[in-house]
Amino acid sequence: MDAEFYASTSSERQQLTSKQYELNAIIYSSNPDDKKVQALTKDVSDLRVKLYEAWVGFQKQMVKEGLPVMGDMGMMGGMGNKNCMMAGGMGF
Repeated sequence: MDAEFYASTSSERQQLTSKQYELNAIIYSSNPDDKKVQALTKDVSDLRVKLYEAWVGFQKQMVKEGLPVMGDMGMMGGMGNKNCMMAGGMGF
């Protein structure tokens, strides 16, 4: 079931990583474009919401099936502790 969740959210996680790299590149450029920063910030936020909603659905399904739910999407845990944000991962 865990593998199904990660497969079903693969595209969103890849998009999130790409958008965050793009956002960082713009922020750290010599002349950041505020409109691009705002747009990318919204994109990143929207993707995080989408992923979190999927994560909650996954947790509910796990509980429904009587399976243990481990990990969370917090900053230190990532989703199921797969990619710790504080260690450079995206948390998804």
